[in-house]
Amino acid sequence: MACHDHDPSHPHAHEHDAAHRPCQSNPAGGGCGGQGACQTLSKAPSSSRRTFLKVLIGLFAVVWAGLTAFPFLRFLGSGNPADEAAQVASVALGKVEAFPPGSAKNFQFGNIPALLVRGQDGVFHAYNAVCTHLGCTVQYDNAEKNIVCACHGGVYDAATGDNVSGPPPKPLAPLKAEVKDGTIVVSHA
Repeated sequence: MACHDHDPSHPHAHEHDAAHRPCQSNPAGGGCGGQGACQTLSKAPSSSRRTFLKVLIGLFAVVWAGLTAFPFLRFLGSGNPADEAAQVASVALGKVEAFPPGSAKNFQFGNIPALLVRGQDGVFHAYNAVCTHLGCTVQYDNAEKNIVCACHGGVYDAATGDNVSGPPPKPLAPLKAEVKDGTIVVSHA
Protein backbone atom coordinates (compact mmCIF):
# COMPACT_ATOMS: atom_id res chain seq x y z
CA MET A 1 0.00 0.00 0.00
CA ALA A 2 1.34 3.44 -0.87
CA CYS A 3 1.75 6.19 1.72
CA HIS A 4 -0.78 8.44 0.11
CA ASP A 5 -3.52 5.79 0.27
CA HIS A 6 -5.88 6.00 3.24
CA ASP A 7 -5.96 2.96 5.49
CA PRO A 8 -7.98 3.24 8.76
CA SER A 9 -5.73 0.65 10.44
CA HIS A 10 -2.62 2.67 9.63
CA PRO A 11 -0.84 4.06 12.75
CA HIS A 12 -1.35 7.63 11.47
CA ALA A 13 -4.97 7.20 10.34
CA HIS A 14 -6.18 9.90 12.69
CA GLU A 15 -4.05 12.55 11.00
CA HIS A 16 -5.32 14.39 8.01
CA ASP A 17 -4.22 13.05 4.65
CA ALA A 18 -2.54 16.34 3.83
CA ALA A 19 -0.06 15.69 6.61
CA HIS A 20 1.25 12.58 4.79
CA ARG A 21 4.01 13.12 2.34
CA PRO A 22 5.61 10.66 -0.05
CA CYS A 23 8.24 8.46 1.50
CA GLN A 24 11.69 9.93 1.74
CA SER A 25 13.28 6.60 0.93
CA ASN A 26 11.96 6.72 -2.62
CA PRO A 27 13.63 9.48 -4.62
CA ALA A 28 10.73 9.45 -7.06
CA GLY A 29 8.41 10.24 -4.13
CA GLY A 30 5.85 7.69 -5.15
CA GLY A 31 5.49 5.25 -2.31
CA CYS A 32 7.05 3.48 0.59
CA GLY A 33 10.00 2.32 -1.45
CA GLY A 34 9.55 -1.22 -0.31
CA GLN A 35 10.02 -0.26 3.34
CA GLY A 36 6.57 -1.49 4.34
CA ALA A 37 5.81 1.55 6.51
CA CYS A 38 5.25 5.14 5.60
CA GLN A 39 7.48 7.88 6.87
CA THR A 40 5.60 11.10 7.31
CA LEU A 41 6.86 14.62 7.43
CA SER A 42 4.08 16.05 9.56
CA LYS A 43 4.59 19.56 10.82
CA ALA A 44 5.29 19.82 14.53
CA PRO A 45 2.53 21.82 16.23
CA SER A 46 3.50 25.44 16.67
CA SER A 47 4.27 25.80 20.36
CA SER A 48 5.45 29.40 20.03
CA ARG A 49 1.89 30.71 19.60
CA ARG A 50 0.63 28.61 22.50
CA THR A 51 3.52 29.76 24.69
CA PHE A 52 2.93 33.39 23.74
CA LEU A 53 -0.76 33.14 24.66
CA LYS A 54 0.03 31.43 27.97
CA VAL A 55 2.53 34.15 28.85
CA LEU A 56 0.12 36.89 27.78
CA ILE A 57 -2.73 35.45 29.84
CA GLY A 58 -0.38 34.96 32.79
CA LEU A 59 0.81 38.56 32.63
CA PHE A 60 -2.77 39.78 32.38
CA ALA A 61 -3.69 37.72 35.46
CA VAL A 62 -0.73 39.08 37.44
CA VAL A 63 -1.52 42.69 36.51
CA TRP A 64 -5.20 42.22 37.32
CA ALA A 65 -4.39 40.62 40.67
CA GLY A 66 -1.99 43.43 41.51
CA LEU A 67 -4.46 46.14 40.59
CA THR A 68 -7.13 44.41 42.65
CA ALA A 69 -4.94 43.72 45.68
CA PHE A 70 -3.07 47.04 45.86
CA PRO A 71 -5.93 49.23 47.16
CA PHE A 72 -6.96 46.53 49.61
CA LEU A 73 -3.44 46.09 50.97
CA ARG A 74 -2.93 49.84 51.10
CA PHE A 75 -6.12 50.16 53.12
CA LEU A 76 -5.02 47.43 55.53
CA GLY A 77 -1.58 48.95 55.95
CA SER A 78 -2.64 52.57 56.26
CA GLY A 79 -3.80 52.32 59.84
CA ASN A 80 -6.24 54.67 61.45
CA PRO A 81 -6.03 58.28 60.17
CA ALA A 82 -6.55 59.45 63.75
CA ASP A 83 -3.39 57.54 64.73
CA GLU A 84 -1.43 59.27 61.98
CA ALA A 85 -2.77 62.66 63.07
CA ALA A 86 -1.72 61.80 66.61
CA GLN A 87 1.87 61.65 65.38
CA VAL A 88 1.65 65.37 64.56
CA ALA A 89 1.91 67.28 67.82
CA SER A 90 1.33 70.77 66.44
CA VAL A 91 1.34 72.89 63.30
CA ALA A 92 2.53 76.51 63.11
CA LEU A 93 0.36 78.45 60.65
CA GLY A 94 1.91 81.90 60.59
CA LYS A 95 1.89 85.26 62.30
CA VAL A 96 -1.27 86.56 63.97
CA GLU A 97 -1.27 89.60 61.64
CA ALA A 98 -1.78 87.27 58.65
CA PHE A 99 -5.27 86.37 59.97
CA PRO A 100 -7.56 89.40 60.28
CA PRO A 101 -10.79 88.98 62.27
CA GLY A 102 -13.45 87.15 60.26
CA SER A 103 -10.91 85.15 58.23
CA ALA A 104 -10.20 81.45 57.97
CA LYS A 105 -7.65 79.05 56.54
CA ASN A 106 -7.84 75.39 55.56
CA PHE A 107 -4.62 73.47 56.26
CA GLN A 108 -3.29 69.95 56.80
CA PHE A 109 -2.90 68.66 60.33
CA GLY A 110 -0.74 65.67 59.52
CA ASN A 111 -2.78 64.01 56.81
CA ILE A 112 -6.11 65.27 58.16
CA PRO A 113 -7.71 68.42 56.71
CA ALA A 114 -8.20 71.09 59.34
CA LEU A 115 -9.67 74.58 59.52
CA LEU A 116 -8.55 77.65 61.47
CA VAL A 117 -11.16 80.39 61.95
CA ARG A 118 -10.57 83.80 63.52
CA GLY A 119 -13.85 85.17 64.75
CA GLN A 120 -14.92 88.83 64.56
CA ASP A 121 -13.94 89.07 68.24
CA GLY A 122 -10.33 88.09 67.34
CA VAL A 123 -10.49 84.64 68.99
CA PHE A 124 -9.00 81.70 67.08
CA HIS A 125 -10.87 78.39 66.70
CA ALA A 126 -9.52 75.28 65.01
CA TYR A 127 -11.37 72.15 63.91
CA ASN A 128 -10.88 68.90 62.12
CA ALA A 129 -12.30 69.91 58.71
CA VAL A 130 -13.88 66.52 57.95
CA CYS A 131 -17.68 66.77 57.85
CA THR A 132 -19.30 64.40 60.33
CA HIS A 133 -21.95 63.44 57.77
CA LEU A 134 -20.04 61.71 54.95
CA GLY A 135 -16.46 62.90 55.33
CA CYS A 136 -16.29 65.81 52.87
CA THR A 137 -13.93 68.69 53.64
CA VAL A 138 -15.70 71.71 55.13
CA GLN A 139 -14.95 75.36 54.27
CA TYR A 140 -15.52 78.68 55.96
CA ASP A 141 -18.29 80.81 54.42
CA ASN A 142 -17.15 84.39 54.95
CA ALA A 143 -20.51 85.88 53.90
CA GLU A 144 -22.53 83.79 56.38
CA LYS A 145 -19.76 83.54 59.00
CA ASN A 146 -20.36 79.80 59.27
CA ILE A 147 -18.52 76.63 58.37
CA VAL A 148 -20.25 74.80 55.53
CA CYS A 149 -20.05 71.45 53.84
CA ALA A 150 -20.73 71.92 50.15
CA CYS A 151 -21.43 68.21 49.59
CA HIS A 152 -24.83 68.04 51.31
CA GLY A 153 -25.45 71.49 52.75
CA GLY A 154 -24.25 70.91 56.31
CA VAL A 155 -23.68 74.04 58.40
CA TYR A 156 -21.55 74.36 61.55
CA ASP A 157 -21.15 77.26 63.98
CA ALA A 158 -17.73 78.85 63.43
CA ALA A 159 -17.22 79.70 67.12
CA THR A 160 -18.13 76.28 68.56
CA GLY A 161 -18.03 73.74 65.71
CA ASP A 162 -21.57 72.63 66.61
CA ASN A 163 -23.77 71.37 63.80
CA VAL A 164 -26.39 74.03 63.09
CA SER A 165 -28.33 72.60 60.15
CA GLY A 166 -28.26 69.98 57.45
CA PRO A 167 -27.44 66.30 57.74
CA PRO A 168 -24.28 66.31 59.95
CA PRO A 169 -25.08 64.21 63.03
CA LYS A 170 -22.50 65.72 65.38
CA PRO A 171 -20.16 68.71 65.78
CA LEU A 172 -16.73 69.07 64.21
CA ALA A 173 -13.86 67.67 66.28
CA PRO A 174 -12.06 70.59 67.94
CA LEU A 175 -8.34 71.31 67.81
CA LYS A 176 -6.46 73.67 70.12
CA ALA A 177 -5.48 77.06 68.62
CA GLU A 178 -3.15 79.32 70.57
CA VAL A 179 -0.77 82.18 69.99
CA LYS A 180 2.88 81.50 70.86
CA ASP A 181 5.39 84.29 70.35
CA GLY A 182 3.10 86.00 67.81
CA THR A 183 2.57 82.77 65.80
CA ILE A 184 -0.65 80.75 65.53
CA VAL A 185 -0.01 77.16 66.64
CA VAL A 186 -2.64 74.45 66.30
CA SER A 187 -2.36 71.24 68.34
CA HIS A 188 -4.56 68.45 69.67
CA ALA A 189 -7.37 69.62 71.95
